Amino acid sequence: MNMIAQKVKDDGVGPPVGTNSLRRLIRSLGYSFKGVDTRVKLLEKSHLREWRKRYIQKLNENEASQNPKEVIYLDESWIDCNATAKKGWTPKIMKSKRDRIDHSIDRKPGKGARLILLHAGLFNLNSSHHLHH
Repeated sequence: MNMIAQKVKDDGVGPPVGTNSLRRLIRSLGYSFKGVDTRVKLLEKSHLREWRKRYIQKLNENEASQNPKEVIYLDESWIDCNATAKKGWTPKIMKSKRDRIDHSIDRKPGKGARLILLHAGLFNLNSSHHLHH
């Protein structure tokens, strides 16, 4: 807020405004300061949407086949060095996925050191205990 108020003052685009007044103005325009989803732009890239579609089709084909193969699911999580802001000013009401994409933060994945955690599980349709670790 301080940077925005200073920029308004320096550029002379309006009357000098304090940070509290600026915060009230931004809130009155329908924005709130809250967590920002940093993954939504990555998840909605066209090549990833196409990959998910093909993946689900293959799962359905496998399940419908006479001799289905077992499917092993992997869950990966990591902590990286490219930390970004966890909160930002976003509209209180986002009506569409496009709104979420437009108000997310670009990240540059794949750069820097990270700690990776991996878990694998087997989903067996013929077992009373469906998930095996």
